[in-house]
Amino acid sequence: MSLGGPGLNGITVNTKFIFGVNGDIKNNIFLLEDHRILYSAGHNIVLYNTEDKSQYFLPGKFEFLLIFIAMELTEGITCINVSASKKFLVICEKSARAVWTVYEIQNQKVRRSLLKGDQESHSSYQSKEFVSCAFSPKNEKHYLITLTGEPDWLLCLWKWDSSKISALINIGLQGPQPSPSLFKCSFNPFDNNAVVVTGANVYKYYKIKDLNEFIADHTQLNNKDRQISTQYSCHAWMQYDTGRLIVCTENGEIMLCETSGEFMAYIHDSPGENCKIQTIVPFTRGFIIGCENGVILAYERQEDPRYPYKKIKNMDAKLDPSQSFQLTQFPITSMTLTSTEDLIYFITENRQLLKVNIALDGTDDIPKYDYVICNFHSDVVTGLDLCIRKTLIVTCSKDKTVRIWNYATRSLEIVHQVPEQALSVAFHPSGFHIIIGLDDKILMMNVLSKSLNQIKQVQIKSCREIRFSNGGHLFAAAFLTNAVHVYNFYTGECPSYYQCKGHVNKVRSIDWFEDDMGFTSCGMDGNVYFYDLIIQKENQQRLSDKDFNQKSVQMSCVVNIPGKPYEVYCVGNDKKVWHSKDPKTGFDAQVVISQICLTGNMRALFAGVGDDTRPGAVHIYSLPLNKINEVQAHSKPIERMKLSFDNNYLFTGGQDGLLVIHDIKDRDPRGGAKRERDGLGLPFSDEILTEKTEIDNFLTEKEGLENDFNNANQPDSVEKIMKVKRLEDTILKLQEELSNSQVQAKNRYDSLNENKREMENAFEEKIKQLAEQFQIELEEKRNEYSQKMLEDAAKFQELQAQKEEDARKFEETINDIINKHNKNVATIMEQHRTLMEGQIAQTEQLRREIERMQEDNREIIKQIMDDADYEITDINNKNTQNQTQVQDMSLKSKAELQLTRNKHMDLESDIEKLKRDIQDKETQLGNQTQTLTKLRAEIQTQATEIREKDTAIGEREKKIYQLKKKTQELEKFKFVLDYKIKELKRDIAPREMEITRLKKETNEMDKNLKHYNKINANLGYIVDDLRTRQEHMQELIKKNRSKIRSNDIYIKGFKNAVYRVVQFIDDFEQLKRAVNENLYPYVKDQEIKNVEIDPDIKKEYENQKRYLENSVNSLKKRLEKETQIHKEDNNNIMKENMELINQISELRKEVKTLNSKLRNQDSKLLNSGSESKLEDPNQQNHMNNLNQSRDSFEETGLQTKELHIKRQYIEELRRKLNALVDENRYLKGDIGNNQNANEGLEE
Repeated sequence: MSLGGPGLNGITVNTKFIFGVNGDIKNNIFLLEDHRILYSAGHNIVLYNTEDKSQYFLPGKFEFLLIFIAMELTEGITCINVSASKKFLVICEKSARAVWTVYEIQNQKVRRSLLKGDQESHSSYQSKEFVSCAFSPKNEKHYLITLTGEPDWLLCLWKWDSSKISALINIGLQGPQPSPSLFKCSFNPFDNNAVVVTGANVYKYYKIKDLNEFIADHTQLNNKDRQISTQYSCHAWMQYDTGRLIVCTENGEIMLCETSGEFMAYIHDSPGENCKIQTIVPFTRGFIIGCENGVILAYERQEDPRYPYKKIKNMDAKLDPSQSFQLTQFPITSMTLTSTEDLIYFITENRQLLKVNIALDGTDDIPKYDYVICNFHSDVVTGLDLCIRKTLIVTCSKDKTVRIWNYATRSLEIVHQVPEQALSVAFHPSGFHIIIGLDDKILMMNVLSKSLNQIKQVQIKSCREIRFSNGGHLFAAAFLTNAVHVYNFYTGECPSYYQCKGHVNKVRSIDWFEDDMGFTSCGMDGNVYFYDLIIQKENQQRLSDKDFNQKSVQMSCVVNIPGKPYEVYCVGNDKKVWHSKDPKTGFDAQVVISQICLTGNMRALFAGVGDDTRPGAVHIYSLPLNKINEVQAHSKPIERMKLSFDNNYLFTGGQDGLLVIHDIKDRDPRGGAKRERDGLGLPFSDEILTEKTEIDNFLTEKEGLENDFNNANQPDSVEKIMKVKRLEDTILKLQEELSNSQVQAKNRYDSLNENKREMENAFEEKIKQLAEQFQIELEEKRNEYSQKMLEDAAKFQELQAQKEEDARKFEETINDIINKHNKNVATIMEQHRTLMEGQIAQTEQLRREIERMQEDNREIIKQIMDDADYEITDINNKNTQNQTQVQDMSLKSKAELQLTRNKHMDLESDIEKLKRDIQDKETQLGNQTQTLTKLRAEIQTQATEIREKDTAIGEREKKIYQLKKKTQELEKFKFVLDYKIKELKRDIAPREMEITRLKKETNEMDKNLKHYNKINANLGYIVDDLRTRQEHMQELIKKNRSKIRSNDIYIKGFKNAVYRVVQFIDDFEQLKRAVNENLYPYVKDQEIKNVEIDPDIKKEYENQKRYLENSVNSLKKRLEKETQIHKEDNNNIMKENMELINQISELRKEVKTLNSKLRNQDSKLLNSGSESKLEDPNQQNHMNNLNQSRDSFEETGLQTKELHIKRQYIEELRRKLNALVDENRYLKGDIGNNQNANEGLEE
């Protein structure tokens, strides 16, 4: 996988090889071809080639796009399965919601993943894992099933090409279960709509209805003939054999079930309670099971229904005694068989991958187990170190073994068993020595060619960390007292000034300085200490001023930075990477890191994940710290990680017992500068360490061979000379062939390397071009975005100015309206005031005139009263006149006053109207003020949004890099998708017509299906009747068969007797004697009747013949009728939809079977009936005739007449016998022809 991005251009990291396999996953191995096997190892799927010993990891690299076999957000692989055609692989992984991914094996690409699928389907279950999965055998391109674990235990039918759940059902469990690994689900290979699920107390046989509903057909195994455990551990379909189902239990019991899921029989050769069955695989003649202790049993099919299978092979674990301890008490969890059925590959629970050659043809060869790759670790890898001068790695584990691996040849060199759990290990730079840390001591050992030899031991308690110095003359060991002791390797001495103290908790990591003058250590107390051995020797104290402390962190690993004394990177359980120069803020890794390694050129930092809840991946960081990529490696946390001295390989060991080798390629010339600068740019050493006894034995053997050679070269033996010459010629020929093959291999290797380099250069150039193009496009996008932002800002300023101008104009308009309104109100008020003052003055004037006139009137009245009475009349007249005038004037004044009041009321109404207008204006002003307030609030909201968008701009710029990757991928698929869309559009119109036609045909088929259901019901009644008739017929057949056998014997004896009598036909005396001797026993117990019975016999024969002809004619008519019905049925069936073909085919098979059984039974019945009816009367008549002949012969004594009668009777019997034989043959042939014709019509 390629690591791109800033700071890592030119570095590539690939998974090279994995030593180990996942032993806790059942059904974990599949055979793709006879030389290619597929299995899961860690968090990867491995394709292993057994011929060239190479591994390939699905999927690989596709141009610039990186795809990983295991999703980074998942928690590990739970189950896998391969389709029947070997084209598709499904991987189920544990996550917050269980997920699956389908791969196309041949093209090595992802076809569908639930991580990118339908979220509605993803939320249909709550389980975190799938415990089993299987492809549909006949529709693997569309459907698969999965079984979820706790808490819901759901069986799901997926239409995986669209990530949709078609059907869902609970198998009857809830919550956690004690043995989730026992559960398995599978399709019936002969019925695509049948699914079986087995597990702890679970046996379910489901039918899939219309691909959208599960219907339980069987929920338990009934009709058991004995008490059998319900802890079903595995099952398999006998797809090469009878198609039946084999179910096994944890107690070693094997049961045979019908194809429909019903219990059929118990296998009496089951291994029993002492052999726990874990896995099963079928072969052409039976099946093979894998049990505990590495035991493999093979069973073969038998014809006896009581004992359907018999055990033919019992294979125990036979290994090299030095390695057999790896198989003790470990069951076989996965198994597969080659196509030739002579080799089994299997995986054990302790993570071993083995093979065994088997002979299923009955030979007695003792099979021997062998490792496919080599012997793997079976427990946690606790220590790992590598040699500088050799291509060797040493590991130790809790399985009490120490192993030395050769990563160049990818092989296991040495396996050494220790008495206790090994806690740590260190490899001497020369490759000749190792040190092993145990619970109570450390062992110093020499590395020989094939073994390890102890040379010294030091008593140290619980040594969990050992490191050799770069020169190898010193080693540092951390032990239980939280101190680090430095020893001289060659003398074993540890002076007191080399006892480095200071830590208050366990020391987890040690890293030596480049000059070997000191080392750095970190512990679970959160302290990182620097120890200078010179200062330690002089002052017996460390460099306390260089300490680095993080009290709340449990440190797990520390590494020195090359060229920067007293600067380190360290990690702990706080999910951060700390730099000693920045003790306040560490780099957030977002996951717990357990191990780190730094390249010599300081271009990359590798970190191993140590989080218990996540798989052990390797994170790659550029410096300064920036995560670039992540490589999936282990299924459990990483315990140890080392980088080779030349920065070409990265090695990781994890809690899953795996050793993973990663290949690192750095095209930067500075990558090898350190090795060349230190004078270590030499080839790896091929020297080995050996003992004197081995040398002596070698010399002794060499001398013996030389003596034998010299003796063979003596001239006294010509044959020996010729033999040696022939051997020398053969050796020369073989050497020549070997040299030629080596030259060819070298040329091929050189050409492959050249092609590889060319491809690498091409890909590098392409990646560089893509990166440059991406940078150009990124700059263009940034410029376009900046220009757009500038234009948007200018437009915003314009809109802001326009808005302010509109607001100003609006305020001016409002002010003008208010001023105008105020002026109008003031003018109207002034006019009203003036008018009111005039009216008031006029009213006051009229009032004063009235008062004056009243005063004058009173004066006049007073003068008149003072005058004489004689003037009264005149005065009254004048007064009346004056009063009339005054009244007229008063009325006129009142009218004018009323007019004035009316004008005053009109003015008041005008004032009220003006007030209402003012209120309306004030209301409008309030609304406009509110609108203005809202506009100002919107302005503030838009300003806030602008600020948020400015903030989002920065975040989006950070995501541009990630989005560009997806954009490039989408551009690659754009052309293909456009082309497919065009093709689909062209296909839509005819397909719609086809859909309409198919709907009509479907309706017709529904009608036909109802007709078939009626026919099927009638056939059921017919079958019941036929079964009753068959039972009765079988009883009659048994009786008739015994009777026919006795009659055949009787007839044969009678024929022989007649033949003997006929020999004396010319001599009456001898004929009479012969008749009495030979024919008398057949007629001695019968009475003699009249010989003249030929008409009755003939009549009876005619009756029987007519009966048989009528029967044959009725059968023919019935056959023609049924043939016509079948012909019409077949014509209708051919028009049905493809989805109903399987069901109709099953009905046709059943109808055909029933008809054939009916015809066979009818023909047998007719044959047996006709024979019995024909033979019995003839025999009876024959006996009667013989008796009558005998009586007439004794009574009359007419010898000549009797002889003539006997001759005629014998001839008549012969003719009748021949006629009956011919008639029987004719009927059999006629019925056989009718059956053949019927079968031909049905076909």
